[in-house]
Formats: sequence, C-alpha cells, structure tokens
Amino acid sequence: MNDTGFMNRARIYLILAIGVLFPLFYVYNTFSIDSRLISGDQWVWLLNVVLPFERGELGYWEAITYEYSPFSHSHILSLILFLADFEYFGFQLDTDKYVGIAAALGSSMIVGLMLGKSTSQRLFIVAVATVFFMPSVILNHFSWTLLQLYNYTIFFAVMSIYLFVHGFNRRYYEIVFLNILLVSIFVGGIAIAALLAEILLLLCVSFRDRTALPKAAFFGVVLILVNYLLTFVIEGRRAHTSTSLGDFVLYVAANPVDAFLGLCNLFSRVFVSVPVSLDFSWLLGLASLAFIAALLLHFVWTGARREQWASVLLMMTCVIWAFATLKTRVAVLGPEYMLAPRYAIFMHIGAVGAIGYLYTIFSASDLGRKVVEYIVIAFVLVVHLPMAWVMAFEYLPYTQRYLAVREEALRNHLETRDGELDNLIRHCRDGQCDGALQYLRDTKKNVYQ
Repeated sequence: MNDTGFMNRARIYLILAIGVLFPLFYVYNTFSIDSRLISGDQWVWLLNVVLPFERGELGYWEAITYEYSPFSHSHILSLILFLADFEYFGFQLDTDKYVGIAAALGSSMIVGLMLGKSTSQRLFIVAVATVFFMPSVILNHFSWTLLQLYNYTIFFAVMSIYLFVHGFNRRYYEIVFLNILLVSIFVGGIAIAALLAEILLLLCVSFRDRTALPKAAFFGVVLILVNYLLTFVIEGRRAHTSTSLGDFVLYVAANPVDAFLGLCNLFSRVFVSVPVSLDFSWLLGLASLAFIAALLLHFVWTGARREQWASVLLMMTCVIWAFATLKTRVAVLGPEYMLAPRYAIFMHIGAVGAIGYLYTIFSASDLGRKVVEYIVIAFVLVVHLPMAWVMAFEYLPYTQRYLAVREEALRNHLETRDGELDNLIRHCRDGQCDGALQYLRDTKKNVYQ
C-alpha cells in the first residue's frame, strides 16, 4: 500500500515537473536570444509590404493580404501583427515572442480540456503537450521569431478541432461553419489541414453511421466554396515556390524513393524535435508513420468512437499537413529539405494526438492509463529533457554569438559596405536591403533603436 502511494505521488510530481520545466526552458530560450533580427520571409515582408505601405503605395487591405493563397498560406493575421509591431513597438519583433508563448500554452490547455476526463488526466495531457508545443531544442525557433509566431496557426488548428467536436456533440453546426470561415480567411496553414481532417473523419464515421455522410459532403462543399469565393475578394500577390498536384504526381511516379524518403523525413520529427542521427532519420520516420497509421486503422476498425474524435483529428491533421508539405516542397527542394527543423513544431501535433489516443484506449482501466503515463514520462525524461538541457546551456551561447555578429553587420553595413552582410543574409546581396536599412536607421527601428 505504501509503495503504491509513493509511486502515485512520484508520478504526480514528475508530471508537475514536466509541465513546469519545459515551458520554463522555452521562455528562457526565448528571452536569452536577441531575436529582433529580421530573417527569411520577414525581409520579404519588409521590402514588399511594410515599406510600400509606409510610402503610401499599398493600402492596408493590400498589405495584409500580400501572402494570401486559398487552401494554403493566409498570413493575414501574421501581417497584421507584423505591421503593428513596426508601427507601434519599434520593430523589435517582441510581438512574435509573446503571441508564440501564449499560443503554445493555449494549445496545450485546449488539448488537455479535450482529451482528459478528470483533473489528473488533464494535468498529464497538458504537461505532455507543453513538451511538444513548446520545444526548446530547435534554436532557430528562437532566433527567427516568425517561427514562434506560427504557433498561433497550431493554436487555431487545435481550437478548430475543439469547436468541431464540441459543435457536433451539441449539434451546434453553425459553430463548425463559422470555424471554416475564420480559419480560411485569417489563418490557413496547418489549421486548413485540421478542417480537412474533420471532413475526412466524418467520411470514416459514415461507414458505420450513414448520417455522417451528408454532413461530410455539406462541410466539404462549404470549405471548397469559401476558399474559392475568397479568391475573388482576396488577391495575394506573392508567388510561392510550390508544385502543382499534376506535377507532384509525375514527380512521385518518376522518383518514388525520393518521395518516400521525404515523407519519412517529415515523420521523423513527430516524436522528437531533432533526430539523434540524420542518416537514419528516415527509419525513425517510417516507424512513426507506421505507428500513427496503426492507431488510425484501430480507430476505424473498432467503431470510430466519438470520445476518440479529438485525438484522431490531431493525428489526421499531422498526416494531412505532412502530405501537403511534401506535395509543395519535395519536388522543388528535395527529400533532405523535409528535415528542416521548423517542420518539427507542426509534426508534433501528431505525437500529442497519438498519446491522447492511447489514453482513450485504456480509459476503462486505471492501471492501463498509468502504464501509458509511466512510458510517456520515461520517454520525456530520457529523450527530451537531456536535449533541452544541452541546447539551453551548451548550444545557446554559440547562437547568441552568431546573432551578435549578424546584428553588428546589419548596424554597420551602411558605413562599411564590406560585403559581410551579403554572406550572412541572402536577401541583402547586391545592396537589395540598403534602402530598408536606411529607413530603419532614419526611423530608429529594430537594430537602430
């Protein structure tokens, strides 16, 4: 009896420790890195959206819809926040950090609310979700603030799933319709994958419940019509590196091994943020893909129980997002590109769903749930915790020094023009960003504040 009580207390303390420690790692990394440096798409937005908007060449609506593409990126909310940071907060990009932290915590809370039936179960789910929604081992997640900002797309994907399950359980179908409209306009990305997962789930359920089929057809038509009609209202002007469906099919037919490796590379990031060995990442990805596929088949085979909908939707969202990313990227950039660290944060939604599904399988057995908890706790402590510790206290100083060099090069470029910036930032080659840097210096924004 005493041994049992000790194990229960130890389990609870470990869950609490995980739920506190990983968010602390995430916040520590966020504010230890001076991440106001502009990177990647932020240069594109500065040069093609912000500066033309400041000069009066773009209206506000044209500015915030620059990236919009139906069934793909929206970035309307991203650009609203980007412009607000430029106008009101000195372009320090702190908005990205605060929104990212709040969105990751919010996603974890909502998942706990969906998947847990009691306080202790919700506590466990929330703690585990913070491990995957607040990964502290992807250092460019902190040096490039846009990646943190993208946490809000995961938040809306999770919220979309919550509203879908909540709406269907109570027959509030207008909530589902409003969800489709708002996600399609303002969010896009992985939240669109969540909408597609919801329709696919209804199709799976319709094999046992015929009333689900017309609902799937209705919401599918609504999703297509909303996104099609939005193309007449919102005209995104940026051309993205992508592949059409027809070209993707031809690529897969001609390069089946590369396509398969690309898919496995994506799935190698489901349960770990950084694979231990890149050479064998495809093997880890294959195992992760097989595991999630087995859980989804189990769901369909055992009757597609409604209490399992939320966890299944999280896994389906992961799978759909992975195939969408593969379709748009692998033919252009190759299978190795699928190992890009920034994809891990989106693939982690599948890990949360898989753990939640295992929890529901053993929902009738207190012992079964505890076994799942012990296995997950051990996995987090053995795999995730050491990596988080090493990244925070060994690799972080190198990142800080590198960013300091970049900031110094940015600040001094207009005086020295020594070519160093050309090597550090590809968007600044051949003087492309000289005008933007001059404007930032004149207005005392970003590194010139």
